[in-house]
Amino acid sequence: MQTIRNGKEKQTAYAHEYRRLKKAFDEEFYLEAIAISYAVIEDRLVSFLHHAGIVSRQNEKLSINGPVSPFVHKLLNKKNNEAIRIKDISVKIAIIQGLIHMTKERAVEIDFAVSNDVDKKGPRYLAQHGYMVTLQEQIVRTVDANAVQDIFGKIEPWRDVRNQLIHALLNKTESSSTEARKECAQNGLILSRSIDNTLVRPFKKDNRIRKKYNIQ
Repeated sequence: MQTIRNGKEKQTAYAHEYRRLKKAFDEEFYLEAIAISYAVIEDRLVSFLHHAGIVSRQNEKLSINGPVSPFVHKLLNKKNNEAIRIKDISVKIAIIQGLIHMTKERAVEIDFAVSNDVDKKGPRYLAQHGYMVTLQEQIVRTVDANAVQDIFGKIEPWRDVRNQLIHALLNKTESSSTEARKECAQNGLILSRSIDNTLVRPFKKDNRIRKKYNIQ
C-alpha cells in the first residue's frame, strides 16, 4: 500500500475515513467504527510525536529519529541500547506523558546528559542547541497537560472494552452486544477528536522544532 506523502493527502484520507465512520454508525457497523476510531487515535499520537521531532516514517515504517533517540531514552530512563517499541500505543502514550509533564529543569538535565554521554559522531549539535528545552517550552506554551492526561486516563479502559467486545463476539446476546459496541464506538470517536483538539492541533501551531534542529 502506498504511504501518504503530504498534508493534502492526509486531509483527503481523513475526510474519507470520517465518511466511512459516519456510514458505520448509520448502518450500525460498530466494530468498524471502533477500528477506525482506534486508527485515528494512533495516528494523532504519531502526529504529535512527528511535530515534536521524535518520529518519522521511512520505507513505510514508523521509527524514532536517530539524532533524537538519546533524548527519548533519557526521558524514559532507559539505556541507549535498550529497544523502544514505538509501534506500541502504550509506548507512544508513555513518551507523550513524559513530555507533557516535563519541567524545564528536567529538560535542561536531559540536554546536558545527552551532550556529555553521546559519541562525538552522534547528535551532539541537538543538545548544544537545547532541543529538549525548546520542546518543553513549546509544550508548556500550547498544551494543557492536565486535559491531555485526563484523555489518556480514558484510553486504556476504552481499549480494554474494545478487546473484550472482540473476544466475546460469539458469547454474548445480540442485543447486549450491539449496545456495548455502540457505546464503545461512540466513546472511541470522542477520544479521537479530543486528542486531536486538545493535544495535536494546539501543539503544532507555530511549531518549528523540526526545521530549527534540521530533523528529517
